[in-house]
Amino acid sequence: MPMTGYQAQRDALQADVTAIQALLDQIRVLLEAIDQKCQPLDEKNKAILRALQGLLLTDADRALLAQITGPTEQGPNPTPTPTP
Repeated sequence: MPMTGYQAQRDALQADVTAIQALLDQIRVLLEAIDQKCQPLDEKNKAILRALQGLLLTDADRALLAQITGPTEQGPNPTPTPTP
């Protein structure tokens, strides 16, 4: 009879694992949908950030923007303008 108890516990555990795998499949679908919705917004945000960086005149302004935005992917660095 000990094998029967073992088999019941194993089956219960397998049912839980199967339930978790089903939930993970649902989460993956949601994450992919979120990623698809965010991609265009991310591109717009990057374009706006590049435009804003082009408008900044001093290193102090650029440093402040860098503090606000954190590390960003940037192209070639513009020539720094001395702070007045």
